[in-house]
Amino acid sequence: NLFMLLNEGSRPNITTNVQYLDSMQNRLNIGCGKTPLDGWINTDLEPSLPDVQYLDATKEFPYIDNYFDIVFSEHMFEHLELSGQINMLREVYRTLKQGGTFVLTCPTMEFLIDLYNNPTTENNKKYIEFHSKFYGGPYNTFFDTAEALPKSVVINNFMHMWGHLSIYDCPTIIKMLETVGFVDIKDHRVAEFLYEGETLEQHGRVIPPWANEMESRTFVCYKP
Repeated sequence: NLFMLLNEGSRPNITTNVQYLDSMQNRLNIGCGKTPLDGWINTDLEPSLPDVQYLDATKEFPYIDNYFDIVFSEHMFEHLELSGQINMLREVYRTLKQGGTFVLTCPTMEFLIDLYNNPTTENNKKYIEFHSKFYGGPYNTFFDTAEALPKSVVINNFMHMWGHLSIYDCPTIIKMLETVGFVDIKDHRVAEFLYEGETLEQHGRVIPPWANEMESRTFVCYKP
């Protein structure tokens, strides 16, 4: 059972592998890619920038219990297998202070369902055309067309491209967070949640901001 796995041992008693932490850096960014946040401990599985640290979110985090005020992760959770997702949520919970904030941004199933059910609305039509142009790849060749691809092709691509392993709906993500122990969970549109007066999401620098707003939801929750 997914949620039994999440709940079982969700608060490991781990205090070893302590990494030196600057007292001003009590904010952790997991899977930042090429868009780190100023003043944060920015991490990635494959660091490509000088100030980004290595972190494998599927393993024990090298940080002490109850340290961070806030942990943020954007467009990374969907790249993990279930076991890795469970580990990441547990480790985020462990390393957050009591009252600490976890902000998780990821694509959701609702976006894909709406794309399938309403492909001719202005935004969905625009997204299908955008995806077809830049990510159609072998389908464009096979169909011998530069026109918009069938909606099912776009959805299938989204489920599997870029290393995506799982796309959940909002209630499932909320249930996963609840099972680990997080409380006061809310989901927001991109850029709706502000931390110290600033938005955290950066994926709109990787793809067009309007496309990121369609794909993504931001879940904000707290460690009690």
